[in-house]
Amino acid sequence: MVDFKSMTTQELILHRDHLLDAWEHDVMMVSGMELASEITAKYLGEIDAAQNELDTRPDYDNTPDYGFDDFE
Repeated sequence: MVDFKSMTTQELILHRDHLLDAWEHDVMMVSGMELASEITAKYLGEIDAAQNELDTRPDYDNTPDYGFDDFE
């Protein structure tokens, strides 16, 4: 597993997003639910660890952007 504490917040966001994309791709490529479950288990531990580290960062804003600020 990657040492998330040594990564900048931006590097960590990019890494997490890459993992999410790779997970989605790998699950789409298989046909059986059992294999998809194994792939999910492989990725979720690292994705969760990255997100948990992000949640401790004061410079990380996890607030969703719904675009409402554009209408001021």
